[in-house]
Amino acid sequence: MQAEEFLQFLHHFANHTKPSLEMKILLLLDNHVSHLSVPAMDFCRERGIVLLTFPPHCTHKLCPLDRTVFRSFKGRVNTHLDTWMKAHPGKNATIYDLPGIVAKVLPQATTPENIMSGFSCTGIWPYSPDVFGENDFAPAYATDRPEPTTLTSSADSSTLHQGSSSLHQGSTTLHQGSTTLHQGSSSLHQGSTTLHQGSSSLHQGSTKLHQGSSSLHQGSTTLHQGSSSLHQGSTTLHQGSTTLHQGSSSLHQGSTTLHQGSSSLHQGSTTLH
Repeated sequence: MQAEEFLQFLHHFANHTKPSLEMKILLLLDNHVSHLSVPAMDFCRERGIVLLTFPPHCTHKLCPLDRTVFRSFKGRVNTHLDTWMKAHPGKNATIYDLPGIVAKVLPQATTPENIMSGFSCTGIWPYSPDVFGENDFAPAYATDRPEPTTLTSSADSSTLHQGSSSLHQGSTTLHQGSTTLHQGSSSLHQGSTTLHQGSSSLHQGSTKLHQGSSSLHQGSTTLHQGSSSLHQGSTTLHQGSTTLHQGSSSLHQGSTTLHQGSSSLHQGSTTLH
C-alpha cells in the first residue's frame, strides 16, 4: 500500500459511506506510513472522516480484520492448499494457482457475520472497555525489579574491599597498557627511521643507476664513432691500394715503352753503322 493508493481508497470509502462535516464517520486503521500522508489527512478533514489509529503493536488484539476476517481467510487458504496438494501429487502450488483459491475462500471469509464479529470481539462495537483483562496488557508493562536491600556493615566492608582490589587491578592494567603503548611508539619510531634510511638508499641507488646508464650511453656513442672512423680508414686504405695498383701498372707500361724505345735506338744505330 502506497500513499496514492490509500487516497484512492478514501475516495471510494467516501462515495459509499457519504460522510459530512455534520455526520462524521470514524475510520480505524493502523500506523502504516501510507495512512499518514498530508493529502490523505486533508481529504478526511474536508469530508468529515475522523482517522483513529491503533496503539503500536496492538493490532493483533484491536484490529477487527486481524481478529476475524484475516484469520478466517488464512485458515481457509491453508485448507484449500492442502486439498490442492493432495489432488496434484508431486507438484508445488505457484502464484498462478493462488487466484483461483482466493476467489473461492474470500467470499467465505468476508461475510457480514465475520465483519461484525470483529468489531464485537475487540470491544469497539458494542463498546466494551472490559473485553481485555490485565494479563492481555502484561507484556507492555516494565518488568518490576526488587528494591536493593540495605547492606550490613560487614557486607559494606567486604564490598569496599572488593572495590579497592578491583581499582588496584585496574590501575595495574592501565600502567601495563601505558608501558605497552610506549613500546609500540618506540617501535613505530624505529620503523619510521628504517623506512627513511631505506628510502635514501633507494634514491642513491637510483642516482647511480642513472649515472651508469648515462656513461653506458656515452661509451656506446664513442664506440659507434670509432667504428665509423675505422670504416672510413678502411675505405681510404682500399682507395690507396687501388691507386698504388694503378701506379704500378703505369710504371710497368712506361718500362715496356722504354724497352721498346731502346730496341728501336739499337736498330737505328745498327742501320747507321
